[in-house]
Amino acid sequence: MIPNMRVLTVTSFGETPEENYRVTLSAMNIKMVAAQDGIVQGRPVKVTTVLFMDDPESVTLNLSEFDLLQVEGVVGSYGFMEE
Repeated sequence: MIPNMRVLTVTSFGETPEENYRVTLSAMNIKMVAAQDGIVQGRPVKVTTVLFMDDPESVTLNLSEFDLLQVEGVVGSYGFMEE
């Protein structure tokens, strides 16, 4: 994890491989992340809800465990930098 990272790109899994898509998040604008276990395309995923500081609408992504850890890491880093 890079502490001065401005954006983070992750893959969200769709119901079929054709529905998979890449998402680039502005890490410093993420307010909160919530995740629960799920199954997509027969694989375990973390169904992740991302809330942003400047937008009342949340985004739901189906992330791998690794991508979720990356998102949580940058959110945590920016949280400490603001204090």
